Amino acid sequence: MEQAREAARQILSEATLGGDPALDRKRKREEVIPTFEQWAADYLSEAQRTRKRPDAIAWNLKRAVAAWRSRRLDTIDAEDVSLLFLAARKTPIGANRLLATIRACFQAAVKKKLIRENPAAGIEPNRENPPRARVLSDEELGRLWTAIEAEPDPHVRGAFRLLLETGARLGEVLGARWKDVDLEASRWRLPDPKAGTSQTIVLAESTAEWLGKLPREEGCPFLFPGIDPEKHRADLKKPWERVRKAAGLGDATLHDIRRTFGKLVAREAGLHMASALLRHSDPRITAAVYAPMAEAEMRSAVSKVLPFLRRAG
Repeated sequence: MEQAREAARQILSEATLGGDPALDRKRKREEVIPTFEQWAADYLSEAQRTRKRPDAIAWNLKRAVAAWRSRRLDTIDAEDVSLLFLAARKTPIGANRLLATIRACFQAAVKKKLIRENPAAGIEPNRENPPRARVLSDEELGRLWTAIEAEPDPHVRGAFRLLLETGARLGEVLGARWKDVDLEASRWRLPDPKAGTSQTIVLAESTAEWLGKLPREEGCPFLFPGIDPEKHRADLKKPWERVRKAAGLGDATLHDIRRTFGKLVAREAGLHMASALLRHSDPRITAAVYAPMAEAEMRSAVSKVLPFLRRAG
């Protein structure tokens, strides 16, 4: 109790002598509030440890630092964020990514109690087009297989086959290492996938069988070696152009192969299995992309059931 009284007397004494305790506290708080550049550096350092793609975060933070470099965090308001967002409107999707990065950066500062409110919280992003829904038909798939088998390079054929038979992403396929492929267990481990944590792709036995016959380049740790034996193949752009044209696939992209894989799995084994095999972190992602495309199959299923319902009636 005596300590509390002494603290109160001290506050009153400072006020009597012309001091302002509230102002002193405000000054001390302002002294520890970093500039945007300082905070952006701290935020990026954390992102580099915990996020899978810190390069995109770094790119957007550089744009914000250029605008607010020496300004303290608590002096940046919603109008400042709006002006920066509008300045990037020529590329609406890029502007949205910029806004998302800035919003997350300020929200981290709120959690650290460096600022009270997030100045980017109430700003609406640009409207984006719905996700691409192109999938290959059964006929197109048949032509695609024929075109792939006509490719003379076994590693090019293998890369396309692995894309088709696993639904893996292009970067995952090209970066695949022999040490991560267990042919006996028909399993392929991804030590550093998009999600940021180790994942496993289950291989069909037939896939493991042809992988076992794939030629190996001496001294190269990768399934699909590049020109430099210590590196993997950089891309499949030219081979894909050949294959796409030979198969008559029009505007199809390599990522459409993954989408086609997901659709076929969803059709045969349900959305839950498709989500597991595509390794989506959130099943809602799978549902948003593949549920609309399954409408024809759903209508077909309903049509098959109706005769039994009517007969029962």
